[in-house]
Amino acid sequence: MKRKLIASLVGVVVAGSMVASTYGQGQVNFVNYTFGTEGLITSYVTIEGSNAKIGSDFYANLLYSLNGGSTFTLVPGSLTSFFGTTGEDATSPGLFSGGTLTIADYVSGPISFIVQAFNGADYASSLAKGQSAVFTLPQLATAANQLPIPDIMNNGAGLQSFTVVVPEPSTFALAGLGSAALLMFRRRK
Repeated sequence: MKRKLIASLVGVVVAGSMVASTYGQGQVNFVNYTFGTEGLITSYVTIEGSNAKIGSDFYANLLYSLNGGSTFTLVPGSLTSFFGTTGEDATSPGLFSGGTLTIADYVSGPISFIVQAFNGADYASSLAKGQSAVFTLPQLATAANQLPIPDIMNNGAGLQSFTVVVPEPSTFALAGLGSAALLMFRRRK
């Protein structure tokens, strides 16, 4: 009898925690294009100083901040690659579709996001990188509110176009010359 009572209590606690965790998360579509009444509305990611748009050799991440905070956290599973090819005459460039992402600690209210674009192993170590301005969505879909899942474009009021800074080849050349000069001065001493 005691075992059945303890097993029942454990079952109720586990079921209750599963329900609570379902309500403690929000969902957002991590895409930078959407179909509207005027056709394809896009938010392109371009290369600094040109009309070139980035393609499949670049990646995007989504970061979020709750309650207007200044600290942004990477959304797990948000890493996605861009479509198309890089360049001015690229096909389907500057666009990505990372699918539906879950913000585990979201409950309700506005939430702020930043999108990062880069071409290396991660944003911090990439030489060619850029990030969007902070944008805020009024709320996300949760099991509690049963809203449709919003996308980060939020009908044009969310993510806006931004640029990626790509170092010029001359920057690398100057860095190499500077390193060589330092090595020469070091050898003379």
